[in-house]
Amino acid sequence: MDKKVRINGVVVDVEAKKIFGECSAMNVEVGTTGFLGGERKEGGRTYIHIGNEYASDFYAQPTKDAKGRINGVDIVMSGDDALTNFICALVFTFRTLMDKAADTVENCDWYEGCEKEDEE
Repeated sequence: MDKKVRINGVVVDVEAKKIFGECSAMNVEVGTTGFLGGERKEGGRTYIHIGNEYASDFYAQPTKDAKGRINGVDIVMSGDDALTNFICALVFTFRTLMDKAADTVENCDWYEGCEKEDEE
């Protein structure tokens, strides 16, 4: 554990990692309480930060719906090194979330649902 963040009054332990490429670097911070048995008010909390450490051509901005509410984030970058670093950051994020989530449930069969294709 590297630090703690507070999300809606709930403390989340966060792990950090620096991802070094050939000519740039990104920093990643990931934490979750895991599953707490609920949705927005009672459920778990999750924190993810991926940022430019140096020399990454990296940009992120929130996206909004027709009513002006934030509904997502666009992430863009340029260069092969930035792509490599970003993939490594996502792998670290994935593994950290999976490990922490698995600590809060006996059976992780829910993960199989992530592999289902969208039904049209």
